[in-house]
Amino acid sequence: MEITIGVIVLFVAIFMFKNSFFRKPIAELDHFELQFRVNQELSLKIQNDLVNYMLEFNGQKSLINDQMTFEEYLNFLKESHELYLTDAVFKKAIKRKSKLNKIVLDPMIKSLNSQFLTYQAMETKLRVLSESLSN
Repeated sequence: MEITIGVIVLFVAIFMFKNSFFRKPIAELDHFELQFRVNQELSLKIQNDLVNYMLEFNGQKSLINDQMTFEEYLNFLKESHELYLTDAVFKKAIKRKSKLNKIVLDPMIKSLNSQFLTYQAMETKLRVLSESLSN
């Protein structure tokens, strides 16, 4: 009797673990796609804003931070976009849907969230710089 209860508990534990971590993560996949698309759009917007800033204020060689000029940052952003935020990259990630589970998706979403916060900060910085130089 005790062995039967132990086996049942073991099966329930295995089922719960498998269901928690290896099920088809529909909500996580939706969140991943949404975050990816938002980052993709924001990356392109910032690239456009950087080009406009450089043209309007002749700021190519001005420092955007302690290490990079506006022009270098734009090139870095373009390269990053091509490596990580193109439609081809998204399709490649989604194509492996059968291998995507919560354990795999959670760090990917966390990374996209971090990237989003960085993009938001840059978007704000560009807006503030543009407004201050326009006045």
